[in-house]
Amino acid sequence: RRKPDGRIIWDGIEIDITESKHAEEALRHSEEKFSKAFLSSPSSIVITRQSDGRIMEANEAFCQRYEVTLAAARGRTVFEVGVWRHPAEREALIHRLRQEGSIRNVEKETVLPSGRRTVSLMSLEQIRIQGEACLLTVTHDITDLKQAEQALQESESKFRTLFNTANDAIFLMRGLQILDCNRMT
Repeated sequence: RRKPDGRIIWDGIEIDITESKHAEEALRHSEEKFSKAFLSSPSSIVITRQSDGRIMEANEAFCQRYEVTLAAARGRTVFEVGVWRHPAEREALIHRLRQEGSIRNVEKETVLPSGRRTVSLMSLEQIRIQGEACLLTVTHDITDLKQAEQALQESESKFRTLFNTANDAIFLMRGLQILDCNRMT
């Protein structure tokens, strides 16, 4: 029999379950926060079994990146979805993960199912779910940044070529300070 103050009387023994209810409520709130953060993250997040790469859970960003629905992703392996093309690459990273405990911002090239090539920063953590070794993988797509870096390097190279081969003297200055000059000076 439950009393309004949160106590229960069972076989004549009075039990106060208020603390238990508070702990249960706090756990529910914590799970809600984690779920919202996981699902709404703009980074691709996936939880896989360490043994075979089978996808247990993924967020919307993962599904969009790998062009698959969540229903289609769950139960498939990271090889089937296209996260990894070669098992040896994944195994090498898992070996490193076992030695280091966690991995942060490893650059990884991926060919998506559509054929588009991307570059990502991948971070991995080992976790256990119901006693099974799993991987939590967070991936940030840096393809646009890498393309911008490449374009900047190409532009710099073109500038250097023009600067150094010009038939006129060229000075790069800040105020009265000469920062650089070409060979004609």
